Amino acid sequence: MPSPPGFGTVSVYGGGLATFVVLGVRTSQDLIGDALSAGGTALSVPGARAVLAGAQLVNAVLLQPDGFALTFLIVGTVSPAVLEQAAATLAADQVWLP
Repeated sequence: MPSPPGFGTVSVYGGGLATFVVLGVRTSQDLIGDALSAGGTALSVPGARAVLAGAQLVNAVLLQPDGFALTFLIVGTVSPAVLEQAAATLAADQVWLP
């Protein structure tokens, strides 16, 4: 799917209210640290740093593979468990490697 200027590819999974998106962001900011400071919950994902953040209608997992500046934003109206599984799969498959 086309993405906004300054972002990588946007991938969309599911449909309707069971949709979530994955967006890769390159930044020098510590998005994981910022999310933790703002009240996010640290997740245990082998090979990556990750944090869960949520609100009533939307949940998000931020995932940063070890040794990479790329941070993935996994966001949707699905349950936190679905996003956590997506993050674990993404980290394990390393599909983001060039």
